[in-house]
Amino acid sequence: MEEDAPFSDERYFYAYDDGFSLLFEDEVMTAIHLFMNDDNDVYEPYTGWLGDHLLTSKIDPLGLETLMGEPSRRGGGEKGLMGKIDNTWLRYDYSDYTIHYTFDTSNSCIEMITIMKPIQV
Repeated sequence: MEEDAPFSDERYFYAYDDGFSLLFEDEVMTAIHLFMNDDNDVYEPYTGWLGDHLLTSKIDPLGLETLMGEPSRRGGGEKGLMGKIDNTWLRYDYSDYTIHYTFDTSNSCIEMITIMKPIQV
């Protein structure tokens, strides 16, 4: 399913049954969102390839750090804007792409993986 995003140069393609969405900006794919958990009301869990060494989404932040090394950035676990505890996340920046892992509220598994164009900081 294709849908325009809030910004005129963005377009999303949704694969609800396969657990992912694609973001295009100015006709260039800039992000892939992989939805991992089965608690999602919209997406079925993504069950495809996650990486050479990441064999399951059932891994906590410490386990991911052991596997991937020190993240470029980390966050979550604190009260956010609306008073809700933000989910823990780890981000790995590489020259060609960035991978952002978001964990479920119990930190027992990955809830979403976003692979995107490198973030310039």
